[in-house]
Amino acid sequence: MFYKNNIHKKIYEEIVKERPYKYPSRYLSAIYLLCADKRLWCSVQNAIRNRNINFEKIDIRKISPFGYSLYKIAQDIYTEGTHITLSDICDTYLISQKTFEMIITALRINRDGYSFVGIQNLFN
Repeated sequence: MFYKNNIHKKIYEEIVKERPYKYPSRYLSAIYLLCADKRLWCSVQNAIRNRNINFEKIDIRKISPFGYSLYKIAQDIYTEGTHITLSDICDTYLISQKTFEMIITALRINRDGYSFVGIQNLFN
């Protein structure tokens, strides 16, 4: 799996491994993107309850343009929305190569779930 950095990897793996229940693939995918940016992740904490993400509760006023891109893509994956277009994702001025790789990873997580994440766990 591709991670932005070791902090991103640590946060994501802790979230996925420490829970005794199975998350839906769209949740795993959205969390992967949301925890990649520190300011965004801090804003997301109050919006996650009972394996659900309430995107309306996320305060986006203090996040970076990078964080905003991740937020909107995570929201689209989670809610099956249409905020970001394919041409937006392909625009190198909007989306860096590293961010593009993270988007592809998020889409693979959404498609293949735990088998792509590589985490084997016993669930309740």
